[in-house]
Amino acid sequence: MVAEAARHRFSPEELGSARWLAALSNVSMMIGTPAFPAAFLGLVNRLAPTTHCSVFSYRYDGVEHIFSDGPVASTTADDLAKDYIGRYFRRDPLYRLLGLARSGFPSENVQHLNFKEGYDREYREHFFSRTGLIDKISMRGGDDSRTLICNLYRTERQGLFNEDERRLVQTAAPLLCSVIAAHASVPRLGSPLGGKGSVRSFVHEALGSDHPQFARLTQRERAVCERILLGFTSEAIALDLNIAVSSVLTYRRRAYERLQISSQHDLFALCLESLGLS
Repeated sequence: MVAEAARHRFSPEELGSARWLAALSNVSMMIGTPAFPAAFLGLVNRLAPTTHCSVFSYRYDGVEHIFSDGPVASTTADDLAKDYIGRYFRRDPLYRLLGLARSGFPSENVQHLNFKEGYDREYREHFFSRTGLIDKISMRGGDDSRTLICNLYRTERQGLFNEDERRLVQTAAPLLCSVIAAHASVPRLGSPLGGKGSVRSFVHEALGSDHPQFARLTQRERAVCERILLGFTSEAIALDLNIAVSSVLTYRRRAYERLQISSQHDLFALCLESLGLS
């Protein structure tokens, strides 16, 4: 994917072009699905060749790992994310910068820190030396409730990010961070359910209820309906369930027939009825 993306790199003049917007739209279609991290990294590679990326969310009550993607083994990446959240995030210079007055990183959106000078020795050895990563730039996004940091990494083979690449990422950062924020906000069925009153809890409560029509659904039909209620497109459902879009349409048609409904609107109405909210 990296090599393919490098052959279709965007120039600074192309940001905002139809080609750029088409590429961004393709990534947006993956929002909320397991395919999003790889698609996002593929887009970033068309701005500045990047080996690996990781995204974290910072709130007043802690830090959350949103996703990582790249050649670093998934088990290693997960372990490093857990270590970062559990012991190391307060030693991250970026975390310290988030607490500063609104100058420097918070308003600049992109930060490029020197690995040798910006991080202490133990931090460098634990996160960078063992993975072969030698450089990174970080983008900042989010809203009033949290800050999102997207880290882009390089190996020695790719060399350090240069100033032109940093400026290109800087220009694209607001849009890239907005897409990340949208992905981070979509409830994913594979993760633990939200608390009482969350969108996920309502959906699962509705489809898991004793409503006689929902009891008619097969497991796959129920999974498709869950994702429809959570706002997934047919393409996103296909990626999330690892099935063809045509299969999604077939399961949706069968489910609607069993439920004796004809539209997404009817499905929402039935969901509310099963919860006693209509």
